[in-house]
Amino acid sequence: MNTSIITRFAGSYSNPDAFERVLTYVSKKNYIGGCALFYPLTRDSVIKQYYMAEDNSLHDTDHRIWHFSVSVSKVHSHRRLLLLAEKIAILFASQYQVYYSLELKPGKYHLHFAVNAFSYHPEVQPLTEPIFDQYLALIRTVLLQEFPTHIPQIIFKEEHNV
Repeated sequence: MNTSIITRFAGSYSNPDAFERVLTYVSKKNYIGGCALFYPLTRDSVIKQYYMAEDNSLHDTDHRIWHFSVSVSKVHSHRRLLLLAEKIAILFASQYQVYYSLELKPGKYHLHFAVNAFSYHPEVQPLTEPIFDQYLALIRTVLLQEFPTHIPQIIFKEEHNV
């Protein structure tokens, strides 16, 4: 059976070093990219940009960053997955910063995403769980369009050491 899996990593990500931890984790993969960010996309510059959005926001939230991954069975083309990453990142980009990477584990290529809960538009509400769930539904739709023979699944992973 062909599957596309969206793994949403649990955690409130409210700790003071949440940006550093998640963005460092994402930056250690093979290919990186992003939307609504200034280049160069170094770990330090992206962390600084996430803090700038948080500092300029007119709103507050405890959940500072969203971390999820996407894997597609039997797809071993890094170019195809990077195009998929860009399509997913663009879903958020009109309001939220997105940093993503492609991890090339043998036999299991997959994408990681770190979405800033604070918009770079100060007046826009933070990315809350109900809003994030709407984005997950959009991501599922993108996966169905890109891989019509795959069955998309959303998994909630309780533990993650980031």
